[in-house]
Amino acid sequence: MIKKIESILKDRPNKSYPPSDLVPAAVLIPLLYIDDALHILFTKRSQQVEHHKGEISFPGGTLDDTDSSLLGCALRECHEEIGLLSEDTQVIGRLDDFRTVVTHFVVTPFVGHIPHPYPFQVSAYEIDELIFIPISSLLDPSNYARKDKMGADGHLYHLDYFYYQEHTIWGATGFILKQFLELVYQFSPEQPTLHNPHRLID
Repeated sequence: MIKKIESILKDRPNKSYPPSDLVPAAVLIPLLYIDDALHILFTKRSQQVEHHKGEISFPGGTLDDTDSSLLGCALRECHEEIGLLSEDTQVIGRLDDFRTVVTHFVVTPFVGHIPHPYPFQVSAYEIDELIFIPISSLLDPSNYARKDKMGADGHLYHLDYFYYQEHTIWGATGFILKQFLELVYQFSPEQPTLHNPHRLID
């Protein structure tokens, strides 16, 4: 399946934003096999971080002066947040950039295959919990909802929500996850996706 995902993502054109006053950031979608089932690793952010306290996210963060690229940023943040070494990550593609509304980030998502089991070293300051979710659960339409939210700028935004046990994935992470599932698995829940140019996430 990893090779199939790589072939799907390898040659597709990616939507990028030109340089602006938005803050560049990058995340990694870590794929790993647990008991022969493909999972995605998410993190639950602590209450101590500056942005998106307590939310479910992909490991990642803002571009640093020491980063040679956005991919380098994603890999560095993975090491800082969960102890994942860059040499243990097989990067297999990337998705479209996404803009956030409140925090003014432009986020570049990369997709990577990582080993399991792995000696993760979690940053207690940034991360409360590692969450391993089987992709089969994320593909279940009963675990998905689309909700509308009026932003402070007066635009109506369509947000993607995914549910797993006691966890709720939404915001930028929900949007990025939705695109990944659409591209790789043709995920199409009953509620249609609206391709709205103002579909920007808090």
